Amino acid sequence: MRATLGYIVSLAIGLSVNACSKSDKCELGEADSCDSGLACEAVEGGDAICVPETVVTGKVFDAETLDAVAGARVVVLDADTNAAASNVALTDAQGNFRARIQLRRSTEEGDDVKSGIYTLRVSATAYQEFPSPIRQAVPLTVTRADDKDELPDNTRDVALLALAGVDPATLGSISGRAHQGDDGIGGALIVAEGTGASYSAIADATGDFSVLNLAPGSYAVKGYLAGVAFTPVNAVTLASGEDKTGVDLVVDAAGQLFTLTGGIQIVNGQTSTTETLIVLALASTREVPAGLSAMTAGHVFTIAGIPPGSYDILASYNNDDLVIDPDPSQLPRPIRVNLPADAPGGSLNVGQFKITGDVKIMSPGAATPGVVEEPVAAAGLTLNWDDDSGEDFYGIEVFDAFGERIWGNAPSTTVEPTVKAAKNTSSLAYGGPVLAPGATYQWRITSYVCNVSANPCTSLDPISTSENLRGIFVVAQ
Repeated sequence: MRATLGYIVSLAIGLSVNACSKSDKCELGEADSCDSGLACEAVEGGDAICVPETVVTGKVFDAETLDAVAGARVVVLDADTNAAASNVALTDAQGNFRARIQLRRSTEEGDDVKSGIYTLRVSATAYQEFPSPIRQAVPLTVTRADDKDELPDNTRDVALLALAGVDPATLGSISGRAHQGDDGIGGALIVAEGTGASYSAIADATGDFSVLNLAPGSYAVKGYLAGVAFTPVNAVTLASGEDKTGVDLVVDAAGQLFTLTGGIQIVNGQTSTTETLIVLALASTREVPAGLSAMTAGHVFTIAGIPPGSYDILASYNNDDLVIDPDPSQLPRPIRVNLPADAPGGSLNVGQFKITGDVKIMSPGAATPGVVEEPVAAAGLTLNWDDDSGEDFYGIEVFDAFGERIWGNAPSTTVEPTVKAAKNTSSLAYGGPVLAPGATYQWRITSYVCNVSANPCTSLDPISTSENLRGIFVVAQ
């Protein structure tokens, strides 16, 4: 039996302001200031006090076998900023983890944070990184308890997908610390760029990181975080199965940071007041480093403090019924920027993005990430959407949890979709490979117009697509 993928099922949190200890007050940084199970935390406008630790707990296990995954690395991330909110928590032999976080305390009610929203990032040797573009991490609402005798008792578990076609004995790792002097830089996205593939990790709250599942070869290790320029470590060579430590990334105080500005023009489907989200995704891993995103305001945007690197600018990445217009005649240039080559002076206006209304997915996978839908039955699965306007036909794609396309083909301007739906239709029965019970998938849809009177069409333009984060679904077991 498979476990449901892509979702973390529970969360354990404990926190209290009226806990008893050696003393209600404590000294920050002194290990014995509080009794066992209590932590000394600062209070803005007041004295530090001993309180129960706020912890996120759960179990990491193999999605196929349900066996516990020992030694997995779990980091709690702030859902809004993607900054690390915890140190790395390693799972034990039973796959259990315990990661401590802190919620800001203040004597001022308006500044006293009693809840927050977080996600988990989990990595383990011989397993696919969680989350991934297909397997979205569901946000966790952490609510602070105010009574030490009635602490919430919720847990969250993570199912990992084993890597296919690799010998775990040949996989190595690169570990180190992102720092400036003695201060660790938490939340940085660490990328090991190889000749064939790139792999990543998030530095925990102390700056420690470990990039796993690296094949033998040479890697350039780079760090990405808004407002910070790290000196890369190039030519880090790994032998088969080697675990290399001490590969530190140090902040380059003189390193150049960059600013991108631009705008959007909505060409169809929305009002003139609609704003959207612009993100910078690394060309190597498609991940968005913390801080490299901005909402438009008045249809213009600015993203500052960008470290050197190669980025894809993704407009309307969030679920807001808007997508970047895929029509080749509408696409802005550049979409990819290489810094500093494209912005030697430190700033660059990337022009205006054409935004259009999306092809709305109705089911399955209409929910925004964070809203868990019921698993769908594989038998008789039908893909449903809201009929677009002006299309000649639709193209459908389905991807598995590894991001591999299993049905359909990539959008093209010269080749008709291999999985096609007629104009003015709004559903299509799934006809691809058998879907695995408990597995996670994503389907995407693109609307097209044909520019020639031929069958098949050899000159076609995509005019709209479904949104990046919709169409994700889990198959019932």
